[in-house]
Amino acid sequence: MAERLRVAVAGVRIGEGHLHALADHPRAEIVAICDVNADLLQAMADKFSVPRTYEQYERMLASEKLDGVCIATPNRLHTPMLRAALARGLHVLCEKPLTLDTEEAESLLNEVREAGVTHAINFSNRPNPAVTYVKELVDSGALGRVYEMHLTYLQDWLSDPGAPYTWRNSRAESGSGALGDIGSHVLDLGRHFLGEVAAVSAHTAIVNSERALPNGEQAIVDADDLAFAHLRYESGAHGLLRVSRVARGRCDVRRIELFGERASLVLEIDYEISRVLRADDLTLWRGDRFREVFAHDTRRNTWGGNVTTWVAAALERRQMSPNFEDGVRCQRILDAALRSADEQRWVDVAR
Repeated sequence: MAERLRVAVAGVRIGEGHLHALADHPRAEIVAICDVNADLLQAMADKFSVPRTYEQYERMLASEKLDGVCIATPNRLHTPMLRAALARGLHVLCEKPLTLDTEEAESLLNEVREAGVTHAINFSNRPNPAVTYVKELVDSGALGRVYEMHLTYLQDWLSDPGAPYTWRNSRAESGSGALGDIGSHVLDLGRHFLGEVAAVSAHTAIVNSERALPNGEQAIVDADDLAFAHLRYESGAHGLLRVSRVARGRCDVRRIELFGERASLVLEIDYEISRVLRADDLTLWRGDRFREVFAHDTRRNTWGGNVTTWVAAALERRQMSPNFEDGVRCQRILDAALRSADEQRWVDVAR
């Protein structure tokens, strides 16, 4: 087994979280970083004492002796960057969503399997202790049969019409807007708790059709600002999805509600605290019966947990979860939801 994993990070804005996790890992070595923003690139190199920087990804791969690479770039760049890494036999960790569409995602899954490398996708809520607690309760049968699950993720950074245009406002750059950007996180948690989605009926909306570019010109927004969906799970459970990047007053709120025959759980992940509420008793019209049963200080960051797991798995030449299989399954739900919204009907999720 190798003593250390030599890693490069592409995309250092989101990749700053990857860099924190790698810098804290005793068996990871940050060899190089890459970004088109030269000022940010140098700032991150100084902050994490990274020896070499590159503005061209292919040049970095060709110049450095690497074991793995973390991809934290705009979504349209994931596939070409991952393929370049796989061509060199590198272990790969990628931000979510994995690709722009299911066809790309399935192709990448086949390619990483053929390459025999360790692959991971950064569904960053998975390592949260509150998520682990809920997963253990559900798997233990504490809820009995789960009747329904509500998945909510709310942000407000696009609620101001004057907020500038970014690549996240473009379907060509991102694949989808709020649905793929933050909806993918709670859809993954839904799969983590209850398994696969069988069918979806979705609605998406754009509330500000134009936003300003840095030069003052207006750009057309064609990626959704918010999305709603009804979900049918293969287990028989029913689901609701609500995601928004225009929910003023909500910084970064995730809420998962599971209602079962024996008990119900509410998972809340907010800026400062993650907590789980539980109800076992019927209300009998006496008010809600939920009580807090678990809490975690979210300021004790677990965001980089997947990065840490990936380093260990790559060094041991084994697979981990969440990986590209999870990315593919999430992408199938996203694509079905987009098709449903376009065609205004229920759409089966591809298997």
